[in-house]
Amino acid sequence: MGDLKNEYIIKTKFPHLDDILQGRSSQAKAIEIEPIHTGDNSNLHIRYGNREATIHNEESPWQEAHDLFLQLKNASIDHMMFFGMGLGHHILQFQRQFPHIPFSIYEPSVEVFQQFTKHAVLDEWNMDQWRNLFVGDHEQELAKHLRGFVDRTPGTISSCALSAYAHVFEQEKQVFNTLLSNTLKGKHGNLQISNKFSVFWLSNSLRNFQYVRSTPNILKKRENFYNKPVIIVSAGPSLNEEIEHLKMIKQERSAYILAVGSALSTLIHHGIHPDAICSYDPNPGNGVVVKQVMEQGIDDIPLIFGSSVGGIDLGNYPGPKWHMITSQDTIAAYFLPAAQTGLPVVYDASSIAIITLQLLCMMGAGPIILVGQNFAYKGALRYAQHIDHIDPVHYFEGAPLVKTSSVQGDMIGTNPAFMSMKKEMELYIGLFNKKDVFNTTQGGADIKGTTFIALKDIRAKYLTPNTVETDWLLHPTANSTSFTLANQLALLQKERQELTRSFEEFRHIFKDMHFYANHEQRDELQQLFVIFDSAFDRWLNNLYSKLLLIPASRTQYELLYSQVENVLKERNPVRKAKLIMHYYALFITHTLQVDQEVRPFYENMIEVLSS
Repeated sequence: MGDLKNEYIIKTKFPHLDDILQGRSSQAKAIEIEPIHTGDNSNLHIRYGNREATIHNEESPWQEAHDLFLQLKNASIDHMMFFGMGLGHHILQFQRQFPHIPFSIYEPSVEVFQQFTKHAVLDEWNMDQWRNLFVGDHEQELAKHLRGFVDRTPGTISSCALSAYAHVFEQEKQVFNTLLSNTLKGKHGNLQISNKFSVFWLSNSLRNFQYVRSTPNILKKRENFYNKPVIIVSAGPSLNEEIEHLKMIKQERSAYILAVGSALSTLIHHGIHPDAICSYDPNPGNGVVVKQVMEQGIDDIPLIFGSSVGGIDLGNYPGPKWHMITSQDTIAAYFLPAAQTGLPVVYDASSIAIITLQLLCMMGAGPIILVGQNFAYKGALRYAQHIDHIDPVHYFEGAPLVKTSSVQGDMIGTNPAFMSMKKEMELYIGLFNKKDVFNTTQGGADIKGTTFIALKDIRAKYLTPNTVETDWLLHPTANSTSFTLANQLALLQKERQELTRSFEEFRHIFKDMHFYANHEQRDELQQLFVIFDSAFDRWLNNLYSKLLLIPASRTQYELLYSQVENVLKERNPVRKAKLIMHYYALFITHTLQVDQEVRPFYENMIEVLSS
């Protein structure tokens, strides 16, 4: 009966493991397991390849586990990940020593997991603190599960394994350690980027909206791009080889030429003024891509800007301007909703080339021709030459070197950032089911969904002189809307005033909560929890919070909600109060700081729109 009860508990807690519980897994290993029963000290002896061991200490598994965790007594741990479950003696001991620390388990062996369900004593486990269980996954699946686990788990994550387990499953442990370490490093980097860019996106959106409102959306010109050839010129090192072909295409007007990012610098150096420059990066340093245009006063290169673009002084850009609303821009989406304009948003992506590809797919352009889209190194070069703000040789110095297949079929050097962008571009080509994307990049990475053809052959086979007219890009008409913004402005201002009162209410709630928790006044805390829940719901549903503060605090918001389950399941009012004061107060404090940081941009936008 014990094993049936265990199966029921695990199936209820982790329904995704039902196939393994029912013996339907295809991940079995060539492994021998011998269960050992000596009183309460059940055990497993495992033979796997040329290694074997008895998993738990044969004389005293409880003392072994106690000693294992003794060193953690004063450590700062928010979550424990166990490599290997065995029969769970060490995990139960961990729960007894650290009852309030949640834990997860990765078990590399399906067979060990099945033995665990038969012989473990789950009646004594705190199932609320057991958060995740992964069993036997192949490396790719394990990597995906670990990414999800790390994304949902805030704070410090530690891992441990019994020495016998680490010996028997040495190779699996090395893979696990590498994947977990890389995932944690990636999360740390992503958190820093997300924290930084979320505020950039918001402040840029507030600053830019007056120009979004006064310029036309490029998507209104779908008919001008429909079934027209468009070249996306990127700043990869192969761009150097295509200059003469691009000059001819520009002279013949046989395709639109759109420069993305730093490619503009190379084109201007060679006397080529593209039909437009596309830019969306929210980083304040992004203005460097149009530095030459601004300094030289070049007025015949239209700018197609993402609505949250940063670093570019839109008011003083000398050329014509068109906009596209990007998915990160909650401000433009509020004032100019797609339901009323009929124009879609362009989804944020890791490079402007991918943004531009999306845009052209939405407008039905074709063929789409990629030039200088290497996603890889070419000899010593990382970027095209003649970009005054990029060293084409040393730009990625120190980045990990990885290999990928080139358009010619050989292996070439690249880095993880380029590979991530390549996969993202492939994703969008697939999503739009775009069949006429040509990659002309000599020596570049192979991009799935594209066809490799040299640019000179593209000219001969697919491009015809006088196919495109570009005068319309130089003369954008003033933007106009059939609805006013007065009501939306008034509502947003009213919600902003309500939010000021909410922050003051939270200050009083947390002050009282701190007092009641210190004096263990449990009844008062229970009443205060109800008041807090109501106040937080009002804050979440406040329009100003939803449009400004939550988008600019996206990372903190996700971290907060990864802890909601912990807060809801905590039955001790004092501990629950401490969890609320830690996680919720931290989040509210962060959003208050964000509000103070972006308020000048918000007030300036209100003033401009009200005048």
